[in-house]
Amino acid sequence: MSTEDVKRFAHAVNNASELRERIAGADATTAAWVKAGRDAGFQFTAEEFTSVVEARLGRKLATGDAVRELSATLGSAELSPEALDEVRGGQGKDPPPPPPPPPHPIIGIIAILIG
Repeated sequence: MSTEDVKRFAHAVNNASELRERIAGADATTAAWVKAGRDAGFQFTAEEFTSVVEARLGRKLATGDAVRELSATLGSAELSPEALDEVRGGQGKDPPPPPPPPPHPIIGIIAILIG
């Protein structure tokens, strides 16, 4: 079990339509996403999932709030300077234009996880 499995899970959600649909149909809770990950063969805990989200958002979260906080961040028009730097990859130049919006808000949340 590791935070690396959380990142692999997020990558798999972006690349596997069946897994993406499973996440889109799941409750927007950390427990539901951990269960979906386990059902797909990924081994991580709610604490590990939350740790990855905390690293992305740059703040501490209660374990059960990780998915909700990701959703709130996705709906926010502003990113913290640290999050913006991470999105830009730490490069001092403008990033390429963003890809078209995902077909479901869950995909955007996963994109935040894997950067």
